[in-house]
Amino acid sequence: MSDDEDPDFEGLIFVTVPQPADDDGTTEWLIRGGRTKSNIFHTPGYPAPVPKARLPNMVIVKETAEMGMGLFATCDIKRGELVFAERPLLVSPCFIPEQDFPHLTDEADERERQLFRAEFESYLKLAFQGMSFEKQEAFMSLSNCKSKDSFGPLLGIFSSNGYQIDLDDDSESLDKYGAIGELAARINHSCRPNVRQEFDRASFSLRFYTKKDIKAGDELFYCYCNIRGTAAERQAFLNPSYGFVCVCPSCVNATLASDELHSGFASEASRLGDLFPENKREKEAVDRTVLESMIELEKRMIEEGLEGEFSFDQLLLIIGMGYKSLGMLAEGESYTKRCPKTRFDGPEASEDDA
Repeated sequence: MSDDEDPDFEGLIFVTVPQPADDDGTTEWLIRGGRTKSNIFHTPGYPAPVPKARLPNMVIVKETAEMGMGLFATCDIKRGELVFAERPLLVSPCFIPEQDFPHLTDEADERERQLFRAEFESYLKLAFQGMSFEKQEAFMSLSNCKSKDSFGPLLGIFSSNGYQIDLDDDSESLDKYGAIGELAARINHSCRPNVRQEFDRASFSLRFYTKKDIKAGDELFYCYCNIRGTAAERQAFLNPSYGFVCVCPSCVNATLASDELHSGFASEASRLGDLFPENKREKEAVDRTVLESMIELEKRMIEEGLEGEFSFDQLLLIIGMGYKSLGMLAEGESYTKRCPKTRFDGPEASEDDA
């Protein structure tokens, strides 16, 4: 193993943010290197208040039938609404041993992996000790799907519940971080998610928005895996990573056609959008044909539970523009109105859901 392949524990910094503390709480932040810290502290508006949802207590933690604890809506929530935002309990680099040491196979290498995990655990313990007693209790109450592996309790909980967040403007940076939120960690998985997550640097908070209309009593779901994978690919990631087999409708009822839709919906929406011709003489005939294909894709995505994806909103906008180009203004407006404005104001405006 070369030095470049070693996870770097050198230069770790422990910070409680924000300082001074405010009414929205604080986060224990384990930082690898000073550049990321500087990026956050120089974010315009930092430290901003954590944004508030339309109503307080729009979610509640409850026991589920088969998934342990879950997060449920206490009221009807429209698509695109902020459900809740919170400062994480902990933010730490994503030192994931299986990714950092993909070549480890024999007994000696397994010992090296265990030593690495033990070292990571010791650093997490220092961050954990900076939490209040109430936050420590909240952290330790979270699920640990790694308890039977050679993970310490803190690393097990971190690996089981962390959301990857971007703290660096460099999208190619390997310096990735994970965040654990007290409410966020209670959101269970589905390949038909109804919420999405953003991390706001100015308020140093996790934000969760609805991807679909949610009714009072509905459980909130987030997709832990790449939703563009086939059912087999999704299960191959989820089972070793989180210790469960997904039984959502998209997995239980998977077919070759649904697998092709999952892996190709984004590129297909983009391809159809590119088919709108510049030649006005051909415009009407081709537009109607393309519109029919787009509407069929819209229908298939809804049936597969993919109507919460960013590419679906792009598809709606393109269909709306297509109708308007044919002079069908009412039909076009009905499509563009279905797109939540928030989807085109934040980070997702520049990239599809992963």
